[in-house]
Amino acid sequence: MKNKAILALIAAGALTLAGCGSGSTTETAPSEAAAAPVELFELTVAHANPSCIIFFPAYVADTQGYFEEEGLKVEIQGLNGSGSVLQAMAAGQAQIGSPGGAPTILANAAGQDVRYIASTAPGGLFQLVVPEASGITDASGLAGGVIGIATADGNEKNVAASILNAAGVTDFDTLVVGEGATALAGFERGDIDAYAASLDTVAYIENGGLPLTNVTGTATAYLFGNGLAANGEFIDANPEIVKAFLRAMERAVEASLADFELVMGGCEKYSPQEAEDRGLSESLFNAIKDSLVSPDGDKWGLNRVDYWEKIKADLITAGEDVDAVDVSTIFTNDLLP
Repeated sequence: MKNKAILALIAAGALTLAGCGSGSTTETAPSEAAAAPVELFELTVAHANPSCIIFFPAYVADTQGYFEEEGLKVEIQGLNGSGSVLQAMAAGQAQIGSPGGAPTILANAAGQDVRYIASTAPGGLFQLVVPEASGITDASGLAGGVIGIATADGNEKNVAASILNAAGVTDFDTLVVGEGATALAGFERGDIDAYAASLDTVAYIENGGLPLTNVTGTATAYLFGNGLAANGEFIDANPEIVKAFLRAMERAVEASLADFELVMGGCEKYSPQEAEDRGLSESLFNAIKDSLVSPDGDKWGLNRVDYWEKIKADLITAGEDVDAVDVSTIFTNDLLP
């Protein structure tokens, strides 16, 4: 914008001087120095949840112009679960996505080259919860129980297994019950004894009138939430683009944590139905925002190899064939701001 303003002033000055010439009839030719429109690099980002609130930084980065200032034009797609995100990335429909750590390891074990470029929810986005009326106070009380999950191939399935295994529980079943109202209905019908819930769903269920008890415990504090990943081929070919994207995202996180109105601005554009109930939206935001800050005091986006190793170990315990995966190769900290 500054360059365009300078060019405009130069052009105006030239016309003024030409007009002051005595009897001048010379016409001014169009300036060959006129600035050409800046061509933005187009990116598609696939999020593992259609909610604007749970992945608000990308929406804020777009509506506040942070992406454009980095030379990017970003299309955001809200999908349903890590499996859907990884499929979109494998098909070339998205260059960047937000899968969970365990699904990312499984994808690499299956031959997909997808790498974490930032761990953006180091505080974890999931909890294992039970109705307060059940009287259960920790995960060990769920032996033989049915655990509700949102999707069959989402990160919450692996999170639930890790939490239960840490509590010594190996005999349990899972049942796909969706999110929000359908998850609440699963509790009300007695279909499930517990739910592996994203933080927004916990807030939604409690807002629906069912008090919950968090039985996650501290043994699985290494279970970070969904972060940002990109196709390996895209990272190798466009490292500066990835850096620009991450700069905009970090800026959006910092600005949003200090100003909830920015989050509302993003949701009003992308998910107006969420913005209608401001009270619920603010409750969801407050439930999620602490997960974006590292409990270890790490800088924004940092991946910890020891946490990745623990998630891999959980997958092996659960019977997944991931022994050959070297987790140090499926993330990079080199592109962080």
